[in-house]
Amino acid sequence: MTDARSWDVPLPSDLPYFEGHFEGDPVLPAVAALQWLALRCAREAWPDLGAPRRLAALKFRRALRPGDTVRVTLSRREQTLDFVLATDGVTAASGRVEFPPPSRA
Repeated sequence: MTDARSWDVPLPSDLPYFEGHFEGDPVLPAVAALQWLALRCAREAWPDLGAPRRLAALKFRRALRPGDTVRVTLSRREQTLDFVLATDGVTAASGRVEFPPPSRA
């Protein structure tokens, strides 16, 4: 069973991740896109997910810039999360995050 959710997240120009990356032409670093957009939204939707265990099929195709609104789309199947980050209907980044199975008490 797949559970899919989406958010529209604006990227403010004063977002600290833009500082120093790059002077005069700032872009959101790939690791920030993964952590701040995909994983933050995943934790909001599914707080039961632990720390990521494995990343797969990561593709960063288009720079994310200040002022962009990013459509974050997440699809969860058990402990696997597929994500797509898009701006203006064009995929900027995508990939898969695997999480460990829930611990049994």
